Amino acid sequence: MSQNLPEGFLIGKKIELRPMTKEIFKNLHPWMNDHRSRRLARHVLPVLEETTAHWIQEGKSAPSGVVMGIWTKFSQDSPSINIGFVSIFEIDWINRHGELGINLPNPTCWGQGYGQEAVNLMCQFSFSELNLEKVMAHVLEINIGSQKCMEKNNFHKDGTLRNHQFIDGKYENMTIFSILQHEFKPLEP
Repeated sequence: MSQNLPEGFLIGKKIELRPMTKEIFKNLHPWMNDHRSRRLARHVLPVLEETTAHWIQEGKSAPSGVVMGIWTKFSQDSPSINIGFVSIFEIDWINRHGELGINLPNPTCWGQGYGQEAVNLMCQFSFSELNLEKVMAHVLEINIGSQKCMEKNNFHKDGTLRNHQFIDGKYENMTIFSILQHEFKPLEP
């Protein structure tokens, strides 16, 4: 099946970003309620398949956001598989900024550079195609992997929202990151 997929909408070295669909999301959904993933993605309540299908449909139809599936690149050794999604949402078209969100719900995909490349591709799209001036991201302070991902993509730490999210019985801080269009650097090909 994966070999017959068209080339991605945005293509990197390790991954491709493709438009997200309800059907594609069914492969990711089982991981959305995994404790390791959901606490870092700030999902407090169980995530239903219908809810996530609605999020994707809403993101695709609203002029205030773009949702893309993250796919590994096909090779002779391994098929292309959907490992997560990345989005730009709450786009303010007048002030030219939006918020970036990324979710790699399967922990076996963490720490392999997929997130860093997905963030970079989505920023490149946001600046060169959507003409945004700024991209922001809200990251839990306990989500070290996402913080490193933002830093490797040249995001600046703008501040901390103290005791902002209640997770596993205690309040956690939220870090606000941003990058301006002139600060963005695409990853080396």
